[in-house]
Amino acid sequence: SMAALVAASAAPLALRWIPRNPRYGFRSPAALASDDAWYAINGVRGVAFVVAALIALALLVWFPAPLRRVSWLPVLVLPALLGLAHLASAALLPAAWR
Repeated sequence: SMAALVAASAAPLALRWIPRNPRYGFRSPAALASDDAWYAINGVRGVAFVVAALIALALLVWFPAPLRRVSWLPVLVLPALLGLAHLASAALLPAAWR
């Protein structure tokens, strides 16, 4: 599912395995300014996105059968949780790194 793909792609960021680069990760000017900022910002955001994806996956698995047949509901769950993860992780970072 898309939630599993998001979790798998965010996990290396959460584990701080991905060095600073122009292609993969959260690439704001603040994140690209230094290695310390890169790992801190992408670590926090990676954890937030993994948690959001796992919650989405759990919700989609445990939705009652009638709700799983509502085609638009699963499509909204993951983006909504990822949006919340983005906002929550931004709130956890120092203002200079947002």
